[in-house]
Parts: sequence; structure tokens; C-alpha cells
Amino acid sequence: MPADDSMRADSALINVAAFLQVQRRERLRAFIVHAPARSGKTAFARKLASIEKGEYIDILNMVASDIELCREVDELDAAFLKRTALSAAARGAGLVLLDEFDFLVPVWGGDVSQLIEWVRKLQEPETGAVVGLLMRTVPALESLQLSNTKGQSRVLRLDEIRGI
Repeated sequence: MPADDSMRADSALINVAAFLQVQRRERLRAFIVHAPARSGKTAFARKLASIEKGEYIDILNMVASDIELCREVDELDAAFLKRTALSAAARGAGLVLLDEFDFLVPVWGGDVSQLIEWVRKLQEPETGAVVGLLMRTVPALESLQLSNTKGQSRVLRLDEIRGI
């Protein structure tokens, strides 16, 4: 299936508003935005959440500031992220952006199978909201194939997204 280029402002950059409009109609709504460390992912996510009336959640800060979560850090999994996203959706967020979560998922060896499993669990329809996961780029993400029904990749590089 050919990719739908309607989400692109030109041949090089993704129009994130158009992408989110497509994702809202999808049954499987989760997506990933990745970029190198200190490249602006957090600023992007905060601004996007503000514009889209969504909710930005810094998972690392959330865990670090909660003594119970700190104690359970080795047991936190996709269910924890899903509960976090469901809570935000219950508060009315149609877009939930989970930043700084990748410390929970071992992807540095090149094996992204656990990450893919987490994305699948987060995209189950009862979440209701579109869920974006923001993480550092690891080489395996560059070839990860997760697409929506329009053929658009749900794994986006931050530098491929048109400014918002």
C-alpha cells in the first residue's frame, strides 16, 4: 500500500497536525517520535500537547518523584504506561505524550521487540486517546515498520516533522 503523503507539507517534512488527524481515526493509535539526546523532543512534545489540548507526561520525572514508583522501577512495564495514558485520557486528553520513558525498556542492544510489544499494548482501543512515545534514537528504530491504515509510518524522526 503506498504511503499517504497528505500529512507532508512538502516531500520532506511531516505535517504533525494532519498525521494526528489520521491517527485519531485509527483503531491502533500509538506512535513513536525519536531523536538524539538533547535535540528538542521535550520542547516539541510540550508545545504539541499545548496546541492539541493534550497532556504531556515526563515518565522519568514521574517515577523519580514518587518513592513507591522508585521502589517498583524494575517492575514497571507496558501496563504502567497504559494506566498512565488511560488516566490522562479520563481527564479529557485526546493526545497523551509520554516522554522520557525509554529508561524502562532495554533497547540499547538493538533488540526492540519489547518496545514493539509495549506499543501494541498501548494502542489497544480502550485507551481512547492517541498516545505518542518520545524516545532517544536507537539504530533499530530506523528500520522499524509500524504503519497506520493509510500506509504512514508511526515511527517518526523529530527532524522529519514540520515545526509546530
